[in-house]
Amino acid sequence: MADDLGPISDKDDGSGARAATPDLTAVHAEAMKRADEAWVFEADNVTRGREDQRFYAGDQWDEASKKARGTSRPMLTVNRLPTFVRQLTGDVRQNPPAVKVLPAKGPASQQTADILNGVIRDIEAESDAVACYVYAVDNAAQSGQGAFRIVTEYADDEGFDQEIRIRPIRDPFGVMVDPMAQFPDKSDMDYAFVFERMSVAAFRTKYPDASVDDAPMGSAAVAGSQPFSWRTGDTVRVAEYWRKEITNRTVYQLEDGSTSNALPKGAQPKNRREVTDTRIVMYMVSGKEVLSGPHLWAGKMIPICVVPGEESTIDGATLRRGIIRDAKDAQRLYNYARTAAAESIALQPKVPFLLTPNMIAGYEDMWDTAGTENHPYLLYQPDKLNPSGLPQRSQPALGQQGLDSQAMLSAQDIEAVTGIFKANLGAPSNETSGKAILSRQKEGDTGTFLYIDNLRRAIAYCGRCLVDLIPKIYDGERIVRMLKEDGSAEMVPVNKATRPQTLGGQSQVMNDLSVGKYSVQVSTGPSYLTRRQETAQTLVQLTQSMPLVGQVGPDLVVKALDFPGGDELAARLERTIPPQIKGDAPPQPPPPNPKDVADAARSAAQAKLYNAQAEETEIKAIAEALPILQSLAAIPQTLAALKAQVDSLGGAGPMQPAPGAPPMLPGGPPVPPPPGAPPQASNGLDLAELEPIGESTP
Repeated sequence: MADDLGPISDKDDGSGARAATPDLTAVHAEAMKRADEAWVFEADNVTRGREDQRFYAGDQWDEASKKARGTSRPMLTVNRLPTFVRQLTGDVRQNPPAVKVLPAKGPASQQTADILNGVIRDIEAESDAVACYVYAVDNAAQSGQGAFRIVTEYADDEGFDQEIRIRPIRDPFGVMVDPMAQFPDKSDMDYAFVFERMSVAAFRTKYPDASVDDAPMGSAAVAGSQPFSWRTGDTVRVAEYWRKEITNRTVYQLEDGSTSNALPKGAQPKNRREVTDTRIVMYMVSGKEVLSGPHLWAGKMIPICVVPGEESTIDGATLRRGIIRDAKDAQRLYNYARTAAAESIALQPKVPFLLTPNMIAGYEDMWDTAGTENHPYLLYQPDKLNPSGLPQRSQPALGQQGLDSQAMLSAQDIEAVTGIFKANLGAPSNETSGKAILSRQKEGDTGTFLYIDNLRRAIAYCGRCLVDLIPKIYDGERIVRMLKEDGSAEMVPVNKATRPQTLGGQSQVMNDLSVGKYSVQVSTGPSYLTRRQETAQTLVQLTQSMPLVGQVGPDLVVKALDFPGGDELAARLERTIPPQIKGDAPPQPPPPNPKDVADAARSAAQAKLYNAQAEETEIKAIAEALPILQSLAAIPQTLAALKAQVDSLGGAGPMQPAPGAPPMLPGGPPVPPPPGAPPQASNGLDLAELEPIGESTP
């Protein structure tokens, strides 16, 4: 047992402190006291649980019945109980509960949670954890209690890296935990024992310096109960004694909001509170002394996972039982009915003869063996007292229909007390559709679901232990294997230091498993393989009822079937699917919104209206300016007439406008020249053709 623990003393609790060596005498006295304390509460559960185990194994006739029947009468055992237990454990084998890690607090990330999920799956695969779970729930169904455990081992003989493993505890009563624990998963237990029996010779070989001759047959007497025995005959009991060590400390909140375990000198705390620190220590003990220890466990929870059966608290004591306890009487009655029926049938060839002593005088040996040997004839002689009489058999016993009816009722009683009926065991029933059959099976599973639920709690506690333990065991830079849900593996580096991105920057740790807080959930639904098989069945049914499914997704149907060469066939089928079905073609623009279309048409109409109005305004302006333009068109003719008039007069006219002024029309104001025209004199001459007049010109 201790060897399974691995190098637990080589790892500290994360603070660098190692277990101090306490007074081993006081530790041993505490262990003996707690063993007696637990035995007071568990003695009845252990005694009756052992009886249930033996009954399940086939020892179903009590001593009084065996003695009364002796060796000449049959005692049949038609054990129907294993079928019911296997129905329960078969669900666990097919659909084991699965641990799922989720980010909870602090700098926790989904990426690290996925790594923890993959590492836990790898631990379960390497440990064959499903077998450990099945042992635990099988023992819980048989005797009312089961358990499994977590251990650490060196990865190989050449290094110091450790690995975590899950191991079974075959003997359900090889574990005794704190009876004061209140939580269903016993996670609040303060101590636990894991026992092992060994011969005296093996004990002396393994612990040559330990004393065995004076080991007590029982520890200190306990009122109302037989003391717990540490030695029986030639066997010695040793135990792993797990205990929590609690230390108190004060946490201070400073003015800046930070917290500290030590108050700086002269500082006044803003707040303070008392907290407790827990570490787990294990000692190997016998009934006489501490054999080894202390061994410090790296985690902060006792790594013993208990799977209880059905529990009832009566008068402060917890009574625990499995499905065998209530089925024992019905099974005994079934055995008796089948035995009585068989005994009645066996007596049919031995129906006695009716005759007189004189008839068989001299032939007694032949008649004495008539029921056991096949004689070709039976001799007799006539009796003078009964001259017409012949030896005759008495009326044979009829079949015992009452016994057959009683056997049927007993079988029904077994089904009723276990909650598992014939239909749940695969027997034909009135249901014909697959949905109805599944519904009936689900009803049967509901009757025994408390065992699956108790296993779920134990696995959830195991998951929390692993999440707490993994960062401390896988504490250095290393590459771990993580298994994905579909069974594929990936090698991932953890706790790997990376170089800083900039000069003077700080290095980062990639996939730091010690950062953040994570929670654990456990699902009890179908496993990934089961869900995949159900998906394949559903797709096949869809393709039969809806052929379009097979046309748009034949590759997905083939992938789900999971047969050799299926991936290659699915890849070929995928290449035949049109791009628009796979979504590879560019997306078509969505149809326009009717409101947007109406708004655009309204805007276009308004724009046309504005253009028409602008054109109308321009036409009106041109019409109003037309007389002016006609007047302007007559200006050159008027100027020409004026020039001719000036030339005919031979001099200036009566009016001489100022130099540079525009010519004046008769009876009107001067008219400005057209844009770009050269300046003209008042008499209509082209001033550009005149010579400039200097200052000296008279």
